Amino acid sequence: MMQPWTWQITHADGKTVASCRHAFAQALRDAGHSEENVQTAVMIFGELIANACEHGKIPVDIHLRPHRNRLVLEVLDSGADIERPATRDPDSLRGRGFEIIERLGGIIQILPRPRSRVSVTLPL
Repeated sequence: MMQPWTWQITHADGKTVASCRHAFAQALRDAGHSEENVQTAVMIFGELIANACEHGKIPVDIHLRPHRNRLVLEVLDSGADIERPATRDPDSLRGRGFEIIERLGGIIQILPRPRSRVSVTLPL
């Protein structure tokens, strides 16, 4: 079983986010996950981090932990409460993050304050 993994983003620049994404992928590889599963998890991770960095407030705390034979990825920031839109314009290039995560097999849970928090059970 994988050990918990944490990371904090204190600067939302491309180099910092890329380093975080690389460390996340390596932690999954080190835990023995297949490259296919790692790539799926990294896509989910990318959606969550992009949203937290764009819409939330720095710092962004990231936690990956085992839970009941699954892995749960949790992203927290100090932004406003998150609400999932009831509808989305199908022609818009924005607002598809949660839909992408679910199509990849992630199970999303939006948690209330004191910090904006999105938890995704990964499909590993």
